[in-house]
This record gives sequence, structure tokens and C-alpha cells, in this order.
Amino acid sequence: MALTAEQQKLREGKVTASFFPALVFGNEEKILNEWRKLVGDPDYVDEFKDTWLTEFGSYMEPFMLNWRERKNGHKLTRRGEVVYHPVYTWASCTLDAVSDSEDMVIDCKTLNNFRDKEQAIQYYSWQVLGQAAITGKKRCSLYISQGGMEPEDVEIERNEMMETALWTKAKEFWNCVETLTPPVAMASSFKPNVKLDLRKIDMTGNNSWSAYADDWLKNKEPAKKFEEAKEGIKKLIEADVGEASGHGIVAKRSKDNKISIKELKV
Repeated sequence: MALTAEQQKLREGKVTASFFPALVFGNEEKILNEWRKLVGDPDYVDEFKDTWLTEFGSYMEPFMLNWRERKNGHKLTRRGEVVYHPVYTWASCTLDAVSDSEDMVIDCKTLNNFRDKEQAIQYYSWQVLGQAAITGKKRCSLYISQGGMEPEDVEIERNEMMETALWTKAKEFWNCVETLTPPVAMASSFKPNVKLDLRKIDMTGNNSWSAYADDWLKNKEPAKKFEEAKEGIKKLIEADVGEASGHGIVAKRSKDNKISIKELKV
């Protein structure tokens, strides 16, 4: 959503969560331009563009959040609030919404039909991870509508090592701001993905591993058939049907339009 004058004032002199994706993915042009903004360099260029897509996103955000409230039953608060990190006071985020009952921060995204959804999730996940850290919420979600379709929650799992890497880069960037050092060299060293030095181990001889592995292999195909059957059953239930039963199972539609299937007990 387009920022109000008050929101812009509260964000002045702060590294914002919306900048984190460019920081992590090493976009040198955006990193340098953000540095210029924060140090008051006259070469700073305001990159905001008043386009159809930006206006569409601003229009859709409140509608999407209201829709999520009605569908999920979780009240969304703190819409548009500017929040500062409790420790790194130079870092801030402007919230789309928070769900206290889910202990979750939610950020809306509208994608066109030509945008690769998985790439968008990978990119914007760093923004919502930053928002979770700043607000102290345990969970975070991208609420995505693509091509005007009904939005869906994509929960981004918080990961201590990834977030440590994020804040290490953010602190390095802020140091460049404080020392008035252009961050060109820092930007060129960034990589798009966090790589960890993980070990490889052989679990042969571990009895628990052996038992679980055997169960996994034996139930892989039945589990696949189970999921296929579940989806097939749901497709057979017409929109005006609240309960369907037969052949040992019963399927019921909840108030939020979700269908659950259980074994029919005699």
C-alpha cells in the first residue's frame, strides 16, 4: 500500500524490512541507492513508480485483509503501523497486519499472472522474516493473490541461521551508513541464497531410523493414494452440500467452507 506522509516520516533514517530482499539478493543498484537515501546523498533517486500494479496493490490490500478475517476468523490489527526493532533501533517495518491469535505477522502481495510465484516467495520471504523479528511474532506469512485470484497464506518458517545471516548483512549495511562508506564492495559479495556448511551422516545401524525408514517406504504409495482419494472426494461434493456420507466415511463442510473427512462410526 502507498505510504502516508506520517508513515514516511516515521521511516526516515531507518533501514526498512521492504529493503531486506534487495539486500540479501545483492542488488547493487538498490543497495547503493538506499545508502544514498539514508546518508542524504543528492544522487539518491526515488524509485517509487505510480503504476497500475502499485495502485492495484494499494487497492487490494485492505480488501484482502478483510477477506482473510472473514474466512479464517482471526482478527487482524496494527494495519499500517510503523514498528522499530527493540534492539536494532535503526531497523523498522511498516505492517500490513498482525494476527495476535495466531502470533503471526502478515504481508500482502499481489502478483500478476506472469510472475513466477515460487521466485516471488523466495524473494519476499526475507521481508516478512524481518517483520517477524522486528515485532517479535513467532510466525509470519505472505498473503498472496496472483492474477486477481483468491489469496492464499504462504507461511514462511522462521529459521535462526537464516535470520542471523539476514541481520549480519543488515548490520554491515548500517555500518556503511554510519561511517559514510559506500556499500559497493559489500553488495558485490552477496549471494541470493543462504548456504550452510551441513554435515552428512550415515544412519545405518540405528534401530529407530531403520524402523521409521521401513514404515516410510511401505506407506509411501498408500499415503499418495490416500491424498488422491481425499481430493477426489472433495471434488464430488457440490457447493451447496454441507454433509455427505456413504461407504464407511462422512465428509462435512465447516463454516469457513473447509471439508473434513472422517471414518463413519456405526
